[in-house]
Amino acid sequence: MYDREINISKLIQKYLENDLNESERKELDQWLSAHKMNASIFAELTNEESLEKELRKFNNYDANLPHEKLAQLIDAGLPESRRYSIRHVPWWAAASIILLLSVAGYFVLFNKTVPLKDISAKDIPAKNSTAEIKSPQINRAAITLANGEKIYLDTAKNGILAKEQHVNIAKLDNTQISYVNSSASDFKPQDLIYNTLTNPQGSKINSLILSDGSRVWLNSGSSITFPVAFIGKERKVQIIGECYFEVAHDTARPFLVSVNNRLQVQVLGTHFNVSAYDDEQNIQTTLLEGSIKIIKGKREMMLKPGQRASLNENDLLSLNKHASMEETVSWKNGKFSFVGADVKTLLRQISRWYDVEVVYTEEIPKGHYTGKPSRELSLEEMLKLIDYSGVKIRIEGRRLIVSQ
Repeated sequence: MYDREINISKLIQKYLENDLNESERKELDQWLSAHKMNASIFAELTNEESLEKELRKFNNYDANLPHEKLAQLIDAGLPESRRYSIRHVPWWAAASIILLLSVAGYFVLFNKTVPLKDISAKDIPAKNSTAEIKSPQINRAAITLANGEKIYLDTAKNGILAKEQHVNIAKLDNTQISYVNSSASDFKPQDLIYNTLTNPQGSKINSLILSDGSRVWLNSGSSITFPVAFIGKERKVQIIGECYFEVAHDTARPFLVSVNNRLQVQVLGTHFNVSAYDDEQNIQTTLLEGSIKIIKGKREMMLKPGQRASLNENDLLSLNKHASMEETVSWKNGKFSFVGADVKTLLRQISRWYDVEVVYTEEIPKGHYTGKPSRELSLEEMLKLIDYSGVKIRIEGRRLIVSQ
């Protein structure tokens, strides 16, 4: 199962060492021309800056890192029966193999590895082809005003969309909304009114600038309800789905995020991400900068940068002290990030992004996947990446029918 992958790794290693013979160069060229993604991966694998960056992830890399250590790192990613020696190759050649096993948008099963091959056209249904389902091309988000009126952003022009009392609601570009508050000091408590920004499945990521200057990014399938202007001693919003926050600092008025009506996140000024989709078991709050407090009933948990709090379906809180920041904000930066994800987890993310329904006709296929594919891929290209491990998917309209 690993022969093809290991052979390509060796060819890339020999390319870096300028040691390819004629037949090996021809084989590598064939692999490069087999799929445009192969060429993209090759470019990253042979980029010295990328290799060095990848090695730095592995326990304080330096250029003199012992080859024995590199061998252990690479061996850990392969089954015992398929390990091979790299103890006498340069660090950058070893790094290319690490990259091949761990990044570049390909999926790795913990017990299998993605075949480095394209699939034939016959594997894709001619009718209702997945080529018709692209990554989100438009902004399908809508603002619901206090009076219930909805403003759909795909058809709204840039500029002032509406005015709620003293606040101008402006569309700055295709995916950014701003609330400009001119005179909050004139507000009285009864003047506190709310708007909701809803970003449905299959919509581009949207961003919102609140009246206090705080910024919020909404993933597809998410919504946020917020005051058009903050008054009083706190700033409180409610979210569903996944949002990334950059909160404006204000020691006098803490910022509170109510998550699915199950817990609260309290901050003064910080960067953090909350993932709270209804179809996910856990609500996850990850801190990138500053400090936040997680509040669940009488229980409180303080987070430091790099930590993640999870609330499970039984309302039990747990703390991960070494959460991946890159994984956390990958959606905001245009990538999926799967780290040991099972089939259902992977397909839930695909379902939300491409706005398709997933139907399982048999027992859910097993396997765990790791990879960072671009969110710009069409659904067809995504399915090419996962149609390799016994998971079979066919298209019926906007439904993915999954079987083994």
